[in-house]
Amino acid sequence: MSDTIEHENSFKLVTPYRKYYLSDYLIISFQIIGLLAILLVYIYHPNDGSRDLIILIIFLLSLTVNLLLFNVIEPLRGAFTGTISFTEEGVFQNDQFIALEKIKKITINNDDYEGHPKLPNKYIGITRAFSNGTNNSIGIILTNDEHLIMNFYQKKRDDFHPITNLLVFYCQEGKLHFLNLIDILNITKYEEIQAFKLKYQLNGTKSSY
Repeated sequence: MSDTIEHENSFKLVTPYRKYYLSDYLIISFQIIGLLAILLVYIYHPNDGSRDLIILIIFLLSLTVNLLLFNVIEPLRGAFTGTISFTEEGVFQNDQFIALEKIKKITINNDDYEGHPKLPNKYIGITRAFSNGTNNSIGIILTNDEHLIMNFYQKKRDDFHPITNLLVFYCQEGKLHFLNLIDILNITKYEEIQAFKLKYQLNGTKSSY
């Protein structure tokens, strides 16, 4: 089974660093300070040629910060620490194997991917423009009620599509909820959901818990 770890059913695990980073909110604070500085100069500085020059300089500095820091993929705030791999027999977390019969429930949140536009920036331009693709999580509840939670990296939104059959198998075995399954695969339209159910014969299976 070890040779299954290296294929399309594997995803990079990410461990966040517990250290200080220049956050989006701090950068936004600098922008606000710049705007306040422009306002104060406009109100209190004598109305001569230098006032307009000072306002222009502050504005250009703020604009430069926005272009250099916002319209890029956010930095990785952590490190890649191995892989998680899925098989019909169970799940590999690096070298640790968790047999499927010891798993009560699997939950996967894979909404994020590298280059995903971050909505605040997309509409009003105040945070980094693009995600690094690591805001995803896998939760596993074992039969002894132990909870495992891991963050992972996803390059594209549809990175799980190649293992659709395996995810369906987990669903049929009652390990993965049907609603989570269609969310992972980004199946949202009613007609597509019904066609998917019919194709994989998911009506009335263990997936209905």
